[in-house]
Amino acid sequence: MMGYPSFHYSAFGHTTIQRDSTPDLTTLCPKDPNVRPAPTRRHAGSKSIVHLFKSCSLARNEWSVIAQELLFRYITLCNETTCIPSHRSIVRELCKGTTLPWIYFSVPSALLLAVLAVLSVGKVIGQLSTGLTFFSFHYLAFGLTVCHPRDVPVVHMRCVQTSREDTVSDLTVVQPPRDSSVRPSSTRCHIPTEIVMHILEMAFDDAEPESNVQLFKNCSLVCGEWSVIAQKLLFRHVTLRSEAASVSFLQAVDRSTARGRMLGNAVQYMRVVLDHNQPNALSQSSFARAVTLCPHLYDINLALYGQGGPGEDVVGAPDANRMKRSAPSFDESTLELLRTGPRIASLQFSNWSDNSSSLEQLLSIWRSLTSLTISGTPPRIPLTYPAPFECSLEKLRVNFQTTPSVDFMVCLLRKSRDSLRVLEFERDPSPEMLEYFVHYHAAKLESLALPTCSGSDGLAAIAQCSSLRELRVENAWVPPSVFKMLPDTTEHVAFGLDMDTGLSPVLQTIKRSETLRAVTLQVWHGGERHPQLNAVKIACARQGVSLRMTTDVREFRAISRGVLDWRARSPASPSSIH
Repeated sequence: MMGYPSFHYSAFGHTTIQRDSTPDLTTLCPKDPNVRPAPTRRHAGSKSIVHLFKSCSLARNEWSVIAQELLFRYITLCNETTCIPSHRSIVRELCKGTTLPWIYFSVPSALLLAVLAVLSVGKVIGQLSTGLTFFSFHYLAFGLTVCHPRDVPVVHMRCVQTSREDTVSDLTVVQPPRDSSVRPSSTRCHIPTEIVMHILEMAFDDAEPESNVQLFKNCSLVCGEWSVIAQKLLFRHVTLRSEAASVSFLQAVDRSTARGRMLGNAVQYMRVVLDHNQPNALSQSSFARAVTLCPHLYDINLALYGQGGPGEDVVGAPDANRMKRSAPSFDESTLELLRTGPRIASLQFSNWSDNSSSLEQLLSIWRSLTSLTISGTPPRIPLTYPAPFECSLEKLRVNFQTTPSVDFMVCLLRKSRDSLRVLEFERDPSPEMLEYFVHYHAAKLESLALPTCSGSDGLAAIAQCSSLRELRVENAWVPPSVFKMLPDTTEHVAFGLDMDTGLSPVLQTIKRSETLRAVTLQVWHGGERHPQLNAVKIACARQGVSLRMTTDVREFRAISRGVLDWRARSPASPSSIH
């Protein structure tokens, strides 16, 4: 048996605990009389936790199994570490996978007891949300680890009362496991569906949908009630890369069946890859049919890859035809199907082909868009100047290989002058582009992200944003004047840091600002040794400002986005330093 010992109860050697004693599971081995034991380190809330486990173990036999397991983990963790474990590590260790003989008790009963244990830890440490998060990820699938009863040692526990405060427990294996034909009776304790749904919802990671697949596959096998909830969460994020995947998906969400309607209604985010280089590539019509079967779909991530032409390369001179990446535009039948589909609010379109009209086609049918991310090949405006797009965008993120024309931006944002709030450039825009945004959108912008702002154009753009709540700059060289020109409404600043970055203006901003709530640092080479970095940490801690640091620029972009939305959802969140 690997990991911690497993416990089961009386029909196989019943474990009993006296009601007037508090067990302290400190060792599984006989003590050496010549060695004086080290003083036991206890967590501040150990009495409350031990009392909870003791009470649960006396409530019913099947609860005794997991209560003793959790108590053993907790006491062992406190005794074996060289220092008092942190709150986070206690919850993490308590909620790790276990080898409990789950066949002896109902999964819902054990789940309920585990919830109570984590709730107790959450109350003691004042971090309920953290406890539930670790519980969700590490403990939900504990019942999937099956261990046969003849592999489980039978353990008796003797509690010796030594004083009013201390109790010493001696755990000794006294006999081999009994016949596996004996089965204790089990009374199933039903957990309300709302509680299970809430726990599984907390376990779902929207940032990394692929990481949820294995967890919720396991959860769907626990019981029928869990299967419905887990499958709905699995279908929240859908990825279609091939025609075979599309056929399976269309069968699963068939609207003629109740299950198909349920799964189709659960889809909210769809990632689609139209790659004309692949032999079994997803077709345009299959993509359109999949969209129409998901009435609650609102976010689409679409990647378009063109097909290389025939040709032979010469050393030092690649064939021009082979370098082309042609892709057909959407046909009328596909566009008509998409028009009958749901109202799409967010579109992420990556165009890695020579087709410059696909984006225009999508924008013409999805007029309900409020968030747009466009990357790859920039679109071209035709000679006949088109009518402005009907979208009223609130968020725009641009990452083209080459800077698009100002005419395209004028056409794209004609209807968004009063609605655009978030603007992000992953590559430096041209001076003409910045001038356009300053003239038409600077007064309304609340979030601005630029790769650099060392030039006069970038400084002028920031100075004109009078309603700015968030500024993000990836480059480590940020002029000191940037922090002085930030408006009083600023809540989040994110910037690069190296040894030469001036942090004195940042310290002054943190100390004088009454609205600043978060600071994010992209640590470049040598930035972790900046002499004023500790002063920034102390200032953030004193002012209640959340400070986050990373050395990965992709992670910097990911954790910087959505900070304002997160603060709005949890305005009373405590400050933290990472």
